[in-house]
Amino acid sequence: MHFVVDSSARARLLVRGPDAGAFLHRLSTQHVIDLKPGEARLAVLTTDKGRIKDLVHHVVVALSGAEQPSVLLIGHRAAAAELMAWLDRYLFTEKLVLQDATATSRCVDVDGDTAESLVPGSRTLLPWEMKQEGDVVVVRAFDRVTPAGAPVASYVVVSFGPALPPPTLSFSEDAAMRLAAGIPDVEFSDAFTPLDLDLHDAIHWNKGCYIGQEVIARLDTYGKQRRHLVGLVVDSTAVKVAEAVVAAGSPLGTVTSVGPASWGAGLPNALAMLKIGTEVSDVVVGAAPGRIVPRQAAQRPHE
Repeated sequence: MHFVVDSSARARLLVRGPDAGAFLHRLSTQHVIDLKPGEARLAVLTTDKGRIKDLVHHVVVALSGAEQPSVLLIGHRAAAAELMAWLDRYLFTEKLVLQDATATSRCVDVDGDTAESLVPGSRTLLPWEMKQEGDVVVVRAFDRVTPAGAPVASYVVVSFGPALPPPTLSFSEDAAMRLAAGIPDVEFSDAFTPLDLDLHDAIHWNKGCYIGQEVIARLDTYGKQRRHLVGLVVDSTAVKVAEAVVAAGSPLGTVTSVGPASWGAGLPNALAMLKIGTEVSDVVVGAAPGRIVPRQAAQRPHE
């Protein structure tokens, strides 16, 4: 399956300087201070309440003309200016420079064959790993799915020079494929915690403090997480965001995303935040029947 998705809306920030690693380490849910050029990890930047500011690929790159490696933050939802301003709030005496590289780079999400054609060896990457050739960076991202529901490796590509292939999917097709794979979008916000979205791969449970760490640790240690994101199969023409999901007259949660179309029969075309422990599959959403289905994009549970 071949696809190219326009991801120009993703924030791309460069952080340079001797204190860049330590600065981002103290803001991140992930252990990133030890990363070297050519290495990457998935991380969440959280608020002091443990809510999501954005999910980012934390990538260490060596770009042409730069005297030293830089950290490239590839966002998911937050606008570049918004993310820059948030980072700047926590910048005190550190020796570093924050640069918005969104306008000086290109970004697409692609399938494995396309990634391989841009940077050879990309197909061997494990989730969240990266490869770089010249000024083109490839990062393994959340798996997408075929219309039959089979997982497809997906990669985000950022270029600081060479042109990238043009999009092959429309906005609505991209949204349909993303929802079918259970990949959040608007859910990457301060309405939710990383645990609500099952972002366990983005959390290093043994690292030191970070903003929001106490809240997230308390939710995990004391089993206080009460909700998580699930996929829904619904009539998307009859369902709206924020509508209640109900089973046997009892509210289970609310819809967070609805797609404009279905990617494939039986695949999710909506996402909802529901109570943990929900064992039913058939539900009512608004006035329409629906069915809860597993999300492909859920990450490894914390053990």
